[in-house]
Amino acid sequence: MNTAQLQLAPFGRRIAAFIIDFALGVAVLTVAFSGSAPYDPSWSQEEMVEQMSAYSAELLPFLALFEVVYHAFFVWQYGASIGKFALGLRCVSAEGQRLNFTQSLARAILRFVFGSLISFLGLCVAFFTANRQGLHDMFARTVVVLNPPKGGQDEQI
Repeated sequence: MNTAQLQLAPFGRRIAAFIIDFALGVAVLTVAFSGSAPYDPSWSQEEMVEQMSAYSAELLPFLALFEVVYHAFFVWQYGASIGKFALGLRCVSAEGQRLNFTQSLARAILRFVFGSLISFLGLCVAFFTANRQGLHDMFARTVVVLNPPKGGQDEQI
């Protein structure tokens, strides 16, 4: 990767972007499924916890689908998720190019697998790699960088 032209994203911004994107996903799913949650005022606290736990487990496939589609689409179309965009970050290939749909989809799937299913271990790897890449970035051959200033030399992206 040519780091002379691109600056790697600072960890704080990446973490903040992750939190924004996660909160957005939770908000979308909460609104989408708010009317379908089971509820009976006669339930004991124990029954309520049991029912909500079962309901939450039923929503996991929707969360997975949302996460993958959301990240694949926004990174493919705009170079960044809403969280990354808000914080001046974008995702590019290891060569500094815009991602195509296949790269964006692969990165989104790997992000979900390594970032959600494996307890964020795949994301934490970024703290220890030269290009600040999580496992999903390494396997998809991508990096997260700062957006160049307007009118900058990086017009190919």
